Amino acid sequence: MPAALRHDTPAVTRLRDRWRGWRDALLASASFQRWAAAFPLTRPIARRRAAELFDLCAGFVYSQTLAACVQLDLFETLRGGPCNVAALASRAAMSPAAMMSLCEAASALQLLERRGAAHYGLGPLGAALLGNPGIAAMVRHHAALYADLGDPLALLRGQDRARRLAHYWPYALDRSGATLTRDDVAPYTALMAASQPMIADVVLAAYPLSRHRCLLDVGGGDGSFLAAAARAAPQLQLKLFDLPEVAAIAQERLTKAGLADRVTISPGSFYDDPLPTGADVIHSWAIPSFGVKIDAIPGRLNETWFKATKVGMYYGQCSELCGKDHAFMPIAVRVVSDQEFTAWVEDAKKKFASAPTSTYASAAGVSQ
Repeated sequence: MPAALRHDTPAVTRLRDRWRGWRDALLASASFQRWAAAFPLTRPIARRRAAELFDLCAGFVYSQTLAACVQLDLFETLRGGPCNVAALASRAAMSPAAMMSLCEAASALQLLERRGAAHYGLGPLGAALLGNPGIAAMVRHHAALYADLGDPLALLRGQDRARRLAHYWPYALDRSGATLTRDDVAPYTALMAASQPMIADVVLAAYPLSRHRCLLDVGGGDGSFLAAAARAAPQLQLKLFDLPEVAAIAQERLTKAGLADRVTISPGSFYDDPLPTGADVIHSWAIPSFGVKIDAIPGRLNETWFKATKVGMYYGQCSELCGKDHAFMPIAVRVVSDQEFTAWVEDAKKKFASAPTSTYASAAGVSQ
């Protein structure tokens, strides 16, 4: 749920709704759109909004262009230098015309660059992607999501029972993990392992673990993050909690890394088993837009700081395997203007200053 809730008075709500209704009618007006595009002071705003709307419409094409490049290993092929379209087409078993279309689309997204007539090399984003192999792994994983979204209404209405993503995450079908085999958990465990290096680099650079004695990675997968943390903090004891077959993979990996005497592996279910105790830092979740990844620390409230420069809603993600609804655990922070926040605080003071306990419990979503 959002990090903060708004409690507007009916009068404020009505006033805001009237203003937004007037704004919506104005923005929907074709004549106003033409005027805004021509008037010098509003022209930059109109062009920016038009570009944003175009990106919304073209987003699916962008994602599929990236997916095609990743599936063809196009970036790896061009690592050594530019290549002509005919050679790329032959390698991909498609016509030169089709490869030209893909290369042009990828060039528009800065994934590739045209290097002369019918020659293409890596673009700025394509080269950056080569340095983060976890991104390519995630893109390949998105194929299951794209298949589920083939009919978004059926998905939202619960009519599509053959959800590919749920089958990719086998723990979604077995909460305890008791019936899962290594073959069941291996694909997603490998995916998480591929994404961990870039996450670990950011987290360990932003938050030194030297002052901690024991790190618990909840849903730690094959132990990739713990291995990186062990290198960064030699004094750190390590604990990992995950489904039994995943925990077995982690045990093997961390033992091969020479960490057997520093790590305790605890197999279990997120639903049915308590978390291991004794750690003073737990690996947990992130809000990429703010460059924030927070470690939940047992026995205390945790906090961080960031500076938001733009009003809006910013979404985060659960960074570990936490059950069947792993993909549906939204972390949201709503950023408002100073004036809007001040108005909310004053209204909250009036609304809750003399509220009975039941009102507080209701506002917090706690049943009596």
